[in-house]
Amino acid sequence: FTAGQITKTVTVLVAGDTVGEPDETFLVNLTNGSVAIGDAQGVGTILNDDLPPAVEWTNVVGVVATGNSLSRNTGSGWNAGAVSRQILISGDGKVEFDATETTTYRMAGLGNGDSSQSYVDLEYAVYLYANGTFTVFESGVQKTGFSSFGGGDRFTVGVESGMVKYRRNGVLFYTSAIAPTYPLLVDTSLFTTGSTVTNARVTGFMEPPPTLFINDVTVTEGN
Repeated sequence: FTAGQITKTVTVLVAGDTVGEPDETFLVNLTNGSVAIGDAQGVGTILNDDLPPAVEWTNVVGVVATGNSLSRNTGSGWNAGAVSRQILISGDGKVEFDATETTTYRMAGLGNGDSSQSYVDLEYAVYLYANGTFTVFESGVQKTGFSSFGGGDRFTVGVESGMVKYRRNGVLFYTSAIAPTYPLLVDTSLFTTGSTVTNARVTGFMEPPPTLFINDVTVTEGN
């Protein structure tokens, strides 16, 4: 800074890519002032402008997976759904999905494993009702009252700084009192014929590591 200058532009080159990821921050520190500096540190934010990766479905039971969306075409009951191939090993991560219709029952969120397609297998879930309302269920237990939603609303269930938080169209509406247990998968349970979970995307998740076989030994029976 020259004498009397009170503003300065700092240019930061960003290595752009097409990978969806969280926003990133950096610090700018002011030092060696000839007078006392009241606030010597500024925070800059690099905003992500890429779509998060699409969910890749596995363990598909009683539903049809089309890209990163699910639909139940026949039957009814808490016996159909799928989970993500990608997993959240640790730290922050989230799933986002669209509530396309307001006339069916289904749940989507996060689960620790996949023991069944029942809604009680979802540790953290948004429950979308057929009357256009929603609530939070965790391991089969209702946690919030009812609020209205519209077709096309986007819901997020994710871990933020060690806490599971729920958002509708980016606005926080509930924070879980139950700490997450890793690894976490995107988990779903679809009840009604015609129910859907659409445009599901994840941030912070990774492809599962390959299975490792260590010290494989072949033995032959002897006398």
